[in-house]
Amino acid sequence: MVERATYNRLTVGSTPLPATNIGVIMKQLTQKNLDEILSKMFEMVGAIYDPSVVKKERWYLKYRWTKMQEEQFRKWLVSYLKKNKFCLNTKIAEKEANYFLLWTGFPTSDFEKK
Repeated sequence: MVERATYNRLTVGSTPLPATNIGVIMKQLTQKNLDEILSKMFEMVGAIYDPSVVKKERWYLKYRWTKMQEEQFRKWLVSYLKKNKFCLNTKIAEKEANYFLLWTGFPTSDFEKK
């Protein structure tokens, strides 16, 4: 039996993500899938993913990415979801990617005051 990732309990700080706000497909990810996705996300900002990092308070604020990096990751995630047959419809995959980025994406650095 494959253990499913508890994406709806992925902790942002000490607060679990609300299950009602997460896409249906994202709830079906295995821990292996989630680790692959987060590894790519961290790679996009030049960091190395370690599962213990996402258990820390406000872990998602440690790194920043540009809108271009975020968009490249979004495209990669849509492709990943389709390739791994979580969904075949591009529009649904895009919606799921947007949910993922909303709840676990890094802040963008494009809008910081200089």
